Amino acid sequence: MNIIEIRDLNKIYKERDIFKRLKGQKIKSGVENISFEVEEGEIFSIIGLNGAGKTTIMKCLLGLLDYDSGNINIFNKGVLDKEGKKSIGYLPEISYYPKSIKLRVLLEYYGELYGLLGKEKTILIDKSLEKVGLLHRKESKLEEFSKGMLQKVGIAQAIL
Repeated sequence: MNIIEIRDLNKIYKERDIFKRLKGQKIKSGVENISFEVEEGEIFSIIGLNGAGKTTIMKCLLGLLDYDSGNINIFNKGVLDKEGKKSIGYLPEISYYPKSIKLRVLLEYYGELYGLLGKEKTILIDKSLEKVGLLHRKESKLEEFSKGMLQKVGIAQAIL
């Protein structure tokens, strides 16, 4: 079963430089006629050069960016609504966190944003930290973490 289907996705960014438009230069960026599917349990990667449209595809898929045409179907529900988005974890290329905060406090904050409360929140935070190998650092401040450890924090957040 496909959990993601994208058919003929198009998102073109308009040229914002007035001088280039006046000169008649037609510079397009975004994605054109992208189609793919991801099966349940499959590991899938989007690879391409800078500016190839990888981030644009992900933002359209997550509903963070409107697209011009095409079809996106996630979990056979079309584009996900707020409730459906709860089943997706997203890890941006670069995550920014306040350095003076403890890891536990940071994940509690994100847990509350996701609607987690009480014991359920604590259990899920511990599980996500255990998966990335940071459970023993739960009470550490992020300023003590290496770059690799901060990347693991981002993964724990996405898992949460």
